[in-house]
Amino acid sequence: MKTRCPNTILLVTRDRLVRADLRAGRGKIAVTALYEQRRVAADDLPSQVEAALRQSSKGPGQVWILTSEIWTQSLSLPLESLTGLSTDEVTRALGFEAEPFSNLGAMEAAIASVPETGDGRTKTFWLSEMPNSQLEQIDFVIRQAAGRLAGVSHPGGLPAPFDATLADSSWRRIELWPAAMISVEGKPGAVAKVAVVNSDPRPGRWLNDVPSLAQDSATTTEWLHATSALPVEEIPESGCWSLEDRTALEHFLVTWAEQLAASRANVPQIVPLKRPMSTGVRQAIAAVVGVAALVACVAVQVFVNQHHGYLANETGRLKAATAQVAKLKGDNDKLQTQRDELKKACGQIQADLDHYQEVMRAQRQRLLSLLTVLAHRSTDDVMIRKIEGTENEIVLHGLCMQTEFADNLAGALAAALKHEGWNVQPPSRQSKEMLVGGGPWEFEVHIEDPLAKSPPPAAAQRAGGK
Repeated sequence: MKTRCPNTILLVTRDRLVRADLRAGRGKIAVTALYEQRRVAADDLPSQVEAALRQSSKGPGQVWILTSEIWTQSLSLPLESLTGLSTDEVTRALGFEAEPFSNLGAMEAAIASVPETGDGRTKTFWLSEMPNSQLEQIDFVIRQAAGRLAGVSHPGGLPAPFDATLADSSWRRIELWPAAMISVEGKPGAVAKVAVVNSDPRPGRWLNDVPSLAQDSATTTEWLHATSALPVEEIPESGCWSLEDRTALEHFLVTWAEQLAASRANVPQIVPLKRPMSTGVRQAIAAVVGVAALVACVAVQVFVNQHHGYLANETGRLKAATAQVAKLKGDNDKLQTQRDELKKACGQIQADLDHYQEVMRAQRQRLLSLLTVLAHRSTDDVMIRKIEGTENEIVLHGLCMQTEFADNLAGALAAALKHEGWNVQPPSRQSKEMLVGGGPWEFEVHIEDPLAKSPPPAAAQRAGGK
């Protein structure tokens, strides 16, 4: 059974074919399998791609192709000629500009470009081209291998240093490829500048062909040897990377994979055109959508029916609950009325109780004052025989030897009890005819309580309300 790789890079040069299967995990990309062989006898690029894929029986997954057989160059256009043009129109204009150099018709070529810096009057672009027919054949070959073509690029001009320690400083890399010499210059926080010379490195003379080889002493230079046309001895040993070395080759491919996996790779990538759907695919999609719509309609109808029954039951339950709530509200109103009446009755009873307690306190004080006066006025000439009481008055029954003694007692009682709310009436006397002068005299003193003649406040209110 075939398995899919997360990512596959094919490196196709003039003298060899390389396939690298990679895997991304924990923020890093690693090579899981690396295969390489000499080029096959066929001359066309699609055949080389097919041979590179067949080095492993695994499905390629998403495929990136790096090949030195596509044309790449840096071109400049006047700024005024770019005014008002869209990105696609600029790319097509570059294709027409590159026709004399690439020998590819602008309408027959697949073109990709990325902008670089200019000099204020012109804008520089780095572009790559290949025939549309080749791109379509390569796309077909990869789909036959159960893969998906993501893009095609020239392997030169990677805008990142191979030595990661140089990323925070100025650096330069000189790359020697079949049919191309590429200079890449980078600075911290700036887009790398790429210059391309479309010719094979000529032994003994290639140094004169490399653009901007005059090096600032503060700039570190890397060298990439990627062609057998130039002896390794002609390249400085310091900072040299050779793709003949397997470790250097793996590092080169991983660095490319990291650049391609970024949100925006600053290299021209030729991508295949989107293929229109076939009639069979359209019909299959329409059938799937129709079946899905039918299933959705049936599901909605079943749901509506079930929900309708549920809503009917819920409506009946809510109506019963509403009636119960109305009954409970009526009962609550009745209980509220009864409660208010009871609170009113309790208030009246409390008022009566307070009045009675006040009357009792006043009555006890009166009786105490009465008895105090009687005790102080007690003499041998006056004798209190009996004290009677009714609802409205107290009656003193006594004997005195002379009539004025009764008047004196009544006056003393009136003076002492007027502050207690009692009215002392003049005494009534009756002679016993037992002594000279009519004495002894039997007398009665009536002490009236005017408060006792009126009902308590609550009782008065009840009587007035009837």
